[in-house]
Amino acid sequence: LLPPGKVSSMAEGIRERFAVKSTGIGQSMDALSGGNKQKVNLGRWLAKDLKLLILDCPTRGVDVGVKAAIYALMVGMVSAQYGNPYPKSRLEVICPFNNVYTCGDGKVIAMCDPEYDRDYNKIMGLIGREDLIDEPRLVNCVKMNEAKLNPEVVGIMDEALAKMTAAEALKLFKDNGIPCELCQTPLDVYEDQNALVNGYLTKVAYPDGGRWVATPPCKFESEPIDPGYKPTGMAGSATYDVMKHLGYTDEQIEAAIASGDVEGPVGLDTLQTRW
Repeated sequence: LLPPGKVSSMAEGIRERFAVKSTGIGQSMDALSGGNKQKVNLGRWLAKDLKLLILDCPTRGVDVGVKAAIYALMVGMVSAQYGNPYPKSRLEVICPFNNVYTCGDGKVIAMCDPEYDRDYNKIMGLIGREDLIDEPRLVNCVKMNEAKLNPEVVGIMDEALAKMTAAEALKLFKDNGIPCELCQTPLDVYEDQNALVNGYLTKVAYPDGGRWVATPPCKFESEPIDPGYKPTGMAGSATYDVMKHLGYTDEQIEAAIASGDVEGPVGLDTLQTRW
C-alpha cells in the first residue's frame, strides 16, 4: 500500500501530465467529461510503469482535441517501451536537419530534411561553415548519434541561423533544395495569402476597428467564401425580438426576464464571472 501523500503526489502528477480538466484530484470521476475520464484511465495504467500496454480503441467516444492528445501520449508511451522516452529536447533529435530553429528576427523555421548524410556538406557550406565540411565526427548521422554529438550540430545551426532573418534563411535553403517552412504565429497567419484567399480568416469591422476572425471550418457550396460577416450585439440582445416573433407579449417577456427564465443583453464581464 502507498502512503496517502504518495498517492496524492502521483494523482497530481497524472492530472498535470495529461492536462485533465478538473477542480482538483479530489473531484469524483463521475463529474468529469468522457475525454477527461479517458485521460485519467490512461494515467492510472502508466503510473504502473508497465513494460507493455495494449490499447484497444482508446479514443472511442472522445472529441477531436482529446483524441489528438491521446495519440500524442501514445507515441511517447510506445517509444518509452523501447528505451526512447519522451518528451525530448530539440538538442537530442536524431537528425538535426529535421528540427526547428529561431532566426535573428525572432521568427522560427522548421527544417524538414531527413537526408542528413547526403546534405550535411551542402548545409555546412550554405551557412558559412566550410571548416566543418567532411568533418569526420559529424558528417555521418549514425556515428554522430553514437557519439551523442547531436547538441553540437544543433548548436552550430542555432549560431548560424541567429545571424539571418527567417526570410533570408528560407530563401537560402529553398533555393538550394533544402525543405523548410516558416512556423507561423497568429500574426504571420494574418498575412498568409492562402488563408485569406480560401476564406479561413476574414476581417470584421468593429466599432473600434477591424479585427481578424476565423471563419467556420465547414464550408458549403451554396455559401460564398465571405458572406459579409458583421459583429452582433451582446449575448441575449435578440431575446426580446425573438420572443416577440414567437408571439409573446411585452408583459410575458418582461416577466420571463425578471424570473431568470431568459435573459436580456449580458456583457462579457458578467459572462466571464459564470465560467
